[in-house]
Amino acid sequence: DNADRAGIYLLKLGEATPKRVAAMSDAGQPASLAFSADGKFLLLLGRTASGIDARVIDLASGEIVPVDLVQNVVGVAWSPTGSALAYITYDKANADMPGGLFLAEAPGKPARLLIGGGFFPTVCCGQQPFTWASNDTMIIAQMGDKLGSVLFVTLGQ
Repeated sequence: DNADRAGIYLLKLGEATPKRVAAMSDAGQPASLAFSADGKFLLLLGRTASGIDARVIDLASGEIVPVDLVQNVVGVAWSPTGSALAYITYDKANADMPGGLFLAEAPGKPARLLIGGGFFPTVCCGQQPFTWASNDTMIIAQMGDKLGSVLFVTLGQ
């Protein structure tokens, strides 16, 4: 109820006062939060009328960037080390952007397409990160004619 104080706060162990890293007007109303493995970024996941709101806060600068500026993100995974992001996009209404699995070396950095196609994470509703395992594997589901298929993805060099 207090817009001047509402937001996302971090409290470090041993400190008495939390630090506000984002005002609620900037952060929206995320349903889920997840730190990058290196602790430098915080993923904000929430629902919108059109799908998922996926943004990342740089905890040092307070800058908030979308996971993808253009495409409709349906799932996000943090790297098990560092701050790389894997994410899935899909927009059945936009034939020019059929979707795929993308990898960005860090939030705000250009992403590269790893696998094109219609996919979705194996966790519901995109409001929590899907798993990118420590052995550089992940499981995603396939859409379209192969609905119900599950892909075991191994990332390489």
